[in-house]
Amino acid sequence: MASGRYTSDLTDRQWEHLAPLLRFQRRSKWPLREVVNAIRYVLKNGSGWRDVPRDFPPFPTVYYYFAKSVLGFARPYQLGPCACDRAGTGEKRAIDELVWGSYTTQTVADVYQPLTDCQLQVITSLGILPHASRQRRHCLRHVVAAIWYVCRTGCQWRALPPNYPPWPVVYYYFRRWQEQAVWQRLNIALNERDRQREKRAPEPAMLCVDAQSVKLLPCIVEGRGLDGGKLVNGRKRHIAVDTGGRIWCAHVTAANVADSVDGEEPVATFPRQRLEKGLTDAGYRGAFAQAVEARQLTFEVASRPPTEQGFVPVAFRWVVERTFSWLTWYRRLVHDYDFTTKSHETWLLLANCSLCLSRLAPLATKS
Repeated sequence: MASGRYTSDLTDRQWEHLAPLLRFQRRSKWPLREVVNAIRYVLKNGSGWRDVPRDFPPFPTVYYYFAKSVLGFARPYQLGPCACDRAGTGEKRAIDELVWGSYTTQTVADVYQPLTDCQLQVITSLGILPHASRQRRHCLRHVVAAIWYVCRTGCQWRALPPNYPPWPVVYYYFRRWQEQAVWQRLNIALNERDRQREKRAPEPAMLCVDAQSVKLLPCIVEGRGLDGGKLVNGRKRHIAVDTGGRIWCAHVTAANVADSVDGEEPVATFPRQRLEKGLTDAGYRGAFAQAVEARQLTFEVASRPPTEQGFVPVAFRWVVERTFSWLTWYRRLVHDYDFTTKSHETWLLLANCSLCLSRLAPLATKS
């Protein structure tokens, strides 16, 4: 691997000081420096072990040395090294499949998978992506796949693997399509196509709205606030989902902004044809409720019955909590890493597009 390919790679001077400290009995065909660079890549970018770029050693090899040096054993199961050494080839393979899982057959919810031909066909059939006004040097499929990779693994733009286009090209299309509302139109089109797959009307009749506070990167000042109730210093993201958990619109504010304040902007992006009701909790009473009623929609507060204690699933409102749990599979959305709130809103829509694509064109898996 070329030195300095990623910002997390060790320099020659750093490796000279670190190499004498590393001693392993196991001999591997992979240079130890590449293994350390892969561990540093995961540390800096927060990506999953299975999402390590291909120009690094395979992720089981990287994790072996990580566990060996930090945890003191090679594999995270209760078998000693002697038992593992005595096991035959077939037994070792069975143990590895038990521990690691069949990582070649994971779904989109477990590990990042490149954009498939079926998923690309679904996107192109919608006619949302702009047509080429000039001759491009890079294929749009690779650009979209790189944006999906950043959303799923949470890596930095400059840490994109070399099998994707250069990061300035990918970022250029991400921002340009964000300014042209391409991602919003793609999200709505995929939602409608996914609802039609279930033999339902393209647009929902009811939306469930809720908010979640997430931490913000320390060096970012724009849109920062402290949520006193949850003690979260960062931003608050509001999403509106239908009864299937699909995100139709997203709005991001500072965490110290009340749910009922600034309600006109998210309501203006609601679907207009078939929508009849907006379902929220008591925190959205005020400006948000007035904006909903101004559109001649029914505003309803669905909360826990006063006689109940503890957590009680509320009918039709639990789906928005399930959507928040889906978003945690996308490492870019675990925290807010974006300087602008509009970029974080775009990542929310991209995660929903990925979920819709996985249902419309499931990933091909081996039996």
